[in-house]
Amino acid sequence: MFIACSSDDNLDNTRREESKQQLTFTLTDEDFNADEEVSVTRAGKQSLEVSKDTIDLGNEVFAETTLERDTARDTKPATRAAGMSNGTYTILAYQSGVLKGTLKGTVTSNVFTATSANQSLNLDPGTYTFYCCNDKVNISGNNLTVNRADAGTARIGVTTKTIPATPAKQKVDFVMKHVGTRVRIKVSGYMPFYSTADLKAKNNIPGSTTLNATTGSYTTDNSVAANTSLSAGSHFYNAFSKGSGNTFDALGDYYYILPGTSLLDLMVNFSSLEIYKKVMSNISLNGSGSLLSASTTQNGSYTLRITLKYRYKLLYQDGTVWKYGDVASSGHGNPIAVVINDNDGTPHSGTAMALEDSQYGTTYPESDMPSSYSITSFNSLEDAGQDKNGYSKTWNQFPSYRPAVNAARAEDGSHIQPFASATNVSKWYLPAAGEWADACEKLFFGSHTTSAGSFEWGTSCYPDAIETVTGGPMSQWYWTASTFQYSSWIGFGINGSNGSPAFYAHMESSMTLGSMTMPTALSVRSFIHF
Repeated sequence: MFIACSSDDNLDNTRREESKQQLTFTLTDEDFNADEEVSVTRAGKQSLEVSKDTIDLGNEVFAETTLERDTARDTKPATRAAGMSNGTYTILAYQSGVLKGTLKGTVTSNVFTATSANQSLNLDPGTYTFYCCNDKVNISGNNLTVNRADAGTARIGVTTKTIPATPAKQKVDFVMKHVGTRVRIKVSGYMPFYSTADLKAKNNIPGSTTLNATTGSYTTDNSVAANTSLSAGSHFYNAFSKGSGNTFDALGDYYYILPGTSLLDLMVNFSSLEIYKKVMSNISLNGSGSLLSASTTQNGSYTLRITLKYRYKLLYQDGTVWKYGDVASSGHGNPIAVVINDNDGTPHSGTAMALEDSQYGTTYPESDMPSSYSITSFNSLEDAGQDKNGYSKTWNQFPSYRPAVNAARAEDGSHIQPFASATNVSKWYLPAAGEWADACEKLFFGSHTTSAGSFEWGTSCYPDAIETVTGGPMSQWYWTASTFQYSSWIGFGINGSNGSPAFYAHMESSMTLGSMTMPTALSVRSFIHF
């Protein structure tokens, strides 16, 4: 009887060993944001945006910030094995929170090859949770820990599989995800700019994250102290040429953080920033309220787009001035012009430019301008650039009013008029050459240079900045109220194309040859005093 029992036990043990499965493993490297790719494709570009905010940087410059899901993909060969064949990988098998086996090995062409003493995992039929991680993950007991320094390279794959009794060999597939999240900064502006910036911790953020294999849940610490830079040194964000979106753009490298880090706990610090003729230093962009409020997820990828804009001043129908981006209270009417020169306390000492052309798209030939040249004329365009008497010439000196002048006076109704009660606001008028010169330098951020009898801004006039406020493109040529050598009217030119890295603006007469020749018909943009 004892012999029979012993024989049955051996038979049961043999059957149990034969029922264990020998497993093979394959690994696929999943790209950043792969989980979001389908939803973004279906929902369109709008779904890329996570949050927005507007942040005042001071010095009349503000930033529109948008956090977007990054659509960039890592370049990989067809096998998608790149980045996975080096290093050691560890596979853990858990059943009901209990470790049932461990296996170490390497990966070649996505196939796992065991290198540990046990060459396979032999498991009883049942349901298991499998973990696979590379050597950037620290394993201690049931804890899989990743430090922030390894956030960009650590990978963990998790899968649940039911192992049947047959067939004898089963395959387990892992999708290997980045443990960390990446975010990069894109700085944009409407003219060339220079800056150095870095991504820092605003508050304490996770320095490590731990996956508990028995529960499948992550926990994080807050070991990275506030004001810590997330990479070594500052990064240069300089832009010298215009990109496809009509802005000058500078795109930085990725920063890597751990999942569970709230982007609200991060800040962008500009150690230096030079744009719109402003020089600033030590500026921090801290997300407020809606910006960067979401916690990051594993394998996520984001771009923080920072668009730098100038806070122009706008003249309203009631004669009050509000900054661009401010919400004027009711009763002020609509904005009618953008301020070039502030009022200094003297009536009508301020100057502003209309938000749109007179009859946009309409040009006026020189024959439509007043035929008399009894007004003061100039022998050089440099001298004409000092003429700021457009109002007096329009209303007091022109003996007749041709269509272009009528358009400047807004008699055709193309401009929004000031309120009748706005006694501090003048009539619309055709600006003189020097008033256009002021607009070029203060609204278009041009740089004045002197050039052999002409008044010129070379390679540094950027009307795109003002077009964000006026809502439409500027024409390339405008009439002024100034005349040249008693024989022709002076036109103000804005030359260039959207593909050009810089714009040119200078005044030419039809009698003067230069880098630009003035066309025979020009547009009109009204100015106004307040």
